[in-house]
Amino acid sequence: MLTSIGLEYNAHHNPNDHYQEAFNLTFEAFDNTNYTETIENSTYGIEELVNKQVALLYFRSAAHAQVAKFDKGFQDAKTIIQLAPTQALGYLRVGELLSMYGNQNRAIQVYEKGLAMVGDHKELLEQRSEEASLQQQQCVDIIARAPFEILSSIMSHFESNELVNLCTVSKTWQQRLLDIPECWSTVRMTDGLSHRFMSVRHHIVNLELNGMRANMCDELLVQIMQGGFNKLRKLCINDSVLPDSDVFYCTLSQVSNTLKELMIYVDGQSPIHYKSVLSSCPQLEKFSYIHRGLIPPQTSFGSLNSNKQSLLTSLDLDNPAFFEEADIEETLQFCSKLRSLSVTNNHRRISDLICRYCSELDTLWLGVPRRLHTFDSYQQGTKSKGLRNLSLGVSSADPVLPLINKNCDSIEAIHLFLPNGFCQLNSFASISTMTHLRTLNVVRFAADAGVAVGHILQKTPALERLSLAWCDLESAAAFTSIEQLDHLKQLEFIVVTQVCDQGIRALFRSFAAKSSLQSIKLQGCYFVDNDFLQYLPSIQSLQHIQIASATRITQAGLNEFCSRMQQHLAIRSIAFGDMAIVTDATLNTLSTVQSLRRLEVAGLSNCSPRSQLFNGKLDVVVMTHFYGPDHRLASYEPPTTYYDDDEDFFIFGSSDEDSIETR
Repeated sequence: MLTSIGLEYNAHHNPNDHYQEAFNLTFEAFDNTNYTETIENSTYGIEELVNKQVALLYFRSAAHAQVAKFDKGFQDAKTIIQLAPTQALGYLRVGELLSMYGNQNRAIQVYEKGLAMVGDHKELLEQRSEEASLQQQQCVDIIARAPFEILSSIMSHFESNELVNLCTVSKTWQQRLLDIPECWSTVRMTDGLSHRFMSVRHHIVNLELNGMRANMCDELLVQIMQGGFNKLRKLCINDSVLPDSDVFYCTLSQVSNTLKELMIYVDGQSPIHYKSVLSSCPQLEKFSYIHRGLIPPQTSFGSLNSNKQSLLTSLDLDNPAFFEEADIEETLQFCSKLRSLSVTNNHRRISDLICRYCSELDTLWLGVPRRLHTFDSYQQGTKSKGLRNLSLGVSSADPVLPLINKNCDSIEAIHLFLPNGFCQLNSFASISTMTHLRTLNVVRFAADAGVAVGHILQKTPALERLSLAWCDLESAAAFTSIEQLDHLKQLEFIVVTQVCDQGIRALFRSFAAKSSLQSIKLQGCYFVDNDFLQYLPSIQSLQHIQIASATRITQAGLNEFCSRMQQHLAIRSIAFGDMAIVTDATLNTLSTVQSLRRLEVAGLSNCSPRSQLFNGKLDVVVMTHFYGPDHRLASYEPPTTYYDDDEDFFIFGSSDEDSIETR
C-alpha cells in the first residue's frame, strides 16, 4: 500500500533524472556570463533535487512506521511538508501515520489541510480522507466506551507515570482517566514529571518524590503549599534534595490536617527540625526520618509543643545525632502513644526512657537500623499488652537486659545482633524466662556465641523458630539448650563454621525421636558433610529442607540422601542452592518421593532449566542465580515465616512469593 502511494505520486512527475543536466547547463551558462539562463537552470535543478529528497523522506518515514519508530516517521513526514508545502506527499504521509496510530480524526484534519494547500493530486487526498472516515466509524474506543467499574479495574494496574502518558493520547482518554480517583491515589514523581500531575492533585492520597533535584522539589512543594492536595495522607521524600526549610515547613502546614504518614530519606543535606515537624503536623501517625549525612554536634532540631500530646504511633529516627539525652527524652515524652519505635543509638539511658514513657510500645528496633529487618510477618494486636517484637544491636548487654526483663511476659520475637567486640557472653544468664517468645534470631560476627545463646535458650520454653547466623558455636551449651526445646518447628543455621561436632550431631539425632521440627535450613555450614546429611531423612516430621553452599557433600553422599528420602512420608519441599553436584538425576530420584510437592534448585548446578522430568507432578524451579552467604554478609536479613492458608504449612525464607524463584 505504501509503495503504491509513492508510485501514484511519482507518476505525476517526470521519472527521468534531469538534475545532473540542469546542473551542467547552470555551470555552462554561468561560465558564459549568461546570468538569466543560470537562474532558470539552477531553479529547475533545485526543484528536481527537492523532489528527490521528498521521495526519499517519504519512503524512510514509511519504513520507520513499519518498525514502530513513529516519532522518527513523523519527523520525516513533517520535513516533507516543510520542503514541499504545496505537494501532496507530505500530507499523505502524516495522515497515513496518524491512521496507523489510531487517530483517524486528526488524520482527516491533515488531509483537509492538504486539500487546501496543494494544487493538484487532490483526488488521492480525498480518497485517503474517505478511508480514514470509514475507519473512524468502524473503530471502537475501549477507553471511551468501557463501563466505569471495568475501566477503573484495568487502570489500577498502571503506574502513575504510565497513566500520565495515556492521558496524552486524546482529550477523551484524558477526561475519562482523570475521572477515576482510584488511579491517582498513589503517585510517584520524578524529575520532569511533577507538573503533569497537578490536574489530579485533588485525588492524590499517597505522594512519593523520588530522586528529585532541589529546584524541582522546591517547585513541587510550592505547588502543594498553594493548595489543592485535599486528600494527601502520606508523603515520602526519597533521595531528593529538600528545598529551603521555610518552604518545607510551610508545605507541611498546608497539609497538616490530612497528613498521616511522613517519610524522609536524605543523604548529606542540612538536617530538618524534626521536632518542629512533629509539632506542626498534629494528625501525623507515622514519621520516619533517615539522615545518612554527618550532623554536627549541638545541632538544633526545633521544639515541641509541650501543651499537646502527639498522635504518633510509629517513629523511626536513624542518625546518632538525633539522640542527645535531652532531645530523645523530650521526643519520647511528647510521643507517648508510640506502638513502634526505631532508634539507632543504644545506651542505658535510652532504654530507661523507653521504659518510662513508651508504655504502649509493641515493636522496638534498638541500636540496629530498621531496614535490616521488619516484623511484617507478625500482626500487631488491636490493644497493646506490652512489648512484643524486639530487634537489638548490642555492644553491651547492660542497656537491654532491664528492657527484656520488664517485658518478659509479652515478648514474642527477638532479633539479636551481637557485633565484634561483644564479650559479655555470660551476662544473659540473668535474663528472665520469656514464656511467650516464639521467634529468636541471633547474628554474631565474632568469637564463640554458644554460651550467650545457651543462656537465652534456657529461658525460652515455648520457642518455635530459631535462626543462628555467623555464630561460632564451639561450646556444647547451645546445642544442649536447643535439644530441650520441645516446641521447635523451624531451625536455621547460616554460615556456622566453628561448632562443637559432638554437640551438633547429638542434637540432630535427638530430632529423630521428636515430632515437632518441620523446617530446616543449612546454608554455608562447614559441618554439613555426607554423614551429617543422612540425619535429615531420619527426622520424619520434616516438611521443608533447604541446603545451600554445602561444599563437603559429595555426589555419593547426595545420592544416598535422595535414596533415603524416598521413604519419607511428610516432606513437602526440598531446595538446593549453589551445589554443582545437583543434577537432573538427583531431581529424578527425588521425584519418586510420594509426599514431595516442590523442588527448587538455585545457583550452581548441573540441572536443566525448568526440568521437564516430572510431567507436572511436581513444581520444579531451576534458577541460575542464588543469593548465598557471600552475598548476604554485607546486609543480613533474618528469616521470616509465611504461611500457606490452603496447605497449612510454613516455608522458611524470604517473605517474597516463591522465595528462590522470585529472588
